Amino acid sequence: MAFSTPAEIGPAGAAAGDSPAPGPAYRIGTAAWLDQSLIASGRFYPQASMSAEDRLRWYARFFDCVEVNSTYYALPSSRNAALWIERTPPGFQFHVKAYSLMTGHHPRLDTLPAELQVMLPEDVRLRRRGEVEREQLPAEALDVCFELFRAALEPLAAAGNPGRTHPPGRSGSHLGAPSTHTRTARP
Repeated sequence: MAFSTPAEIGPAGAAAGDSPAPGPAYRIGTAAWLDQSLIASGRFYPQASMSAEDRLRWYARFFDCVEVNSTYYALPSSRNAALWIERTPPGFQFHVKAYSLMTGHHPRLDTLPAELQVMLPEDVRLRRRGEVEREQLPAEALDVCFELFRAALEPLAAAGNPGRTHPPGRSGSHLGAPSTHTRTARP
C-alpha cells in the first residue's frame, strides 16, 4: 500500500483499525521536526505557518523518533527538553546530537553558556564565522560542558526516554570513523 500524504498513514504509521504492536523492531524518524524540506514541500504539515510546538505534535503522529539537530549548535535547556516530552506520546524517542564543543568542533561564541564563557582568555580569538577555537578553553571546560548537557537532558531521562546522544553524522568527525545520521535507530 502506498501513501501520498501523512493523513492517510494514521498515527505512528499504523493503518486505520490496526492495534499497536508490542514494540517496533526499528524506529523511523527524520533529522528534525523543523526540517526545511518537510516545511518547504507543503505536503507534510497541514499549514505553512505552524509553531514549533504544533509541528512537533503533528510530526509525532506519524513518526516515533526524531533526531534533535539544534543541540549541536547550542546546548539545550531543560525546560525545552521537558516540553518535548509533554508534546509527544509515550514511547516517542529523541536522539540528541551532541553539542559541537563535545565533538571536537568549534562552537560559536554566542552559544557558549556563561559557565564556559568565563573560562575563555580575555583576548579570545574567533574564527571567520564567529566560532571559538576549542583549544582556547581549558580542559575542564569540556567536563563542565558535559555536565550542563546531561543536566539539560535530565527531563528526557526522567521520562524514561531511551534515545541516544550521538556526534554529528558527517565525514571528518573528530571521534574517529565517520558516523551516519540517525535515520532509523534500534530501540
